[in-house]
Amino acid sequence: MKCEICQKKEATIKIKQVHNGQVKVLCLCEECAAASGLDLMTPPDLSELLMGAIPAKPDHIMSVPACPHCGMKWSYFKRTSRLGCPQCYETFKHELLAYIAGFHYGSTQHCGKIPFSAKLESEMAALDKALQDAVNVQNFELAAKLRDRIKELKKIATSLKTTKEQNESKTR
Repeated sequence: MKCEICQKKEATIKIKQVHNGQVKVLCLCEECAAASGLDLMTPPDLSELLMGAIPAKPDHIMSVPACPHCGMKWSYFKRTSRLGCPQCYETFKHELLAYIAGFHYGSTQHCGKIPFSAKLESEMAALDKALQDAVNVQNFELAAKLRDRIKELKKIATSLKTTKEQNESKTR
């Protein structure tokens, strides 16, 4: 079988990808695989496979240019997760967005975890503002409910703080 990129040499590397129940196979020669950033000396990291760092489409491999400022190639970034210069961000913009989307369930916006205590503080601040608004429009029934919810959250925050302090004193 011929390499799907160069169409000249014998394909010795086969990459299989299953997407939506469809199996896609990419057959490459060693030179094209190395040029696309595949490390032939060590097996691929499972996270790289899952996050899409190993390309599935030959046209994508061929279309990524090197950075005009520093000369870095996308394949180097895939191996090191480091860019060469500020211009690399613009040069590899589309590839970086796809790479980031792999870590954030398809989103290019950071969606990391927020500590529970920060969520409590944020919710209490929003409820406090809503309480002030309810008092200003003289909706005292709503204000009472908001006040009670704020008290509940303050109790939770106090117990979390106490537990955290106890755990810290144990580790000293």
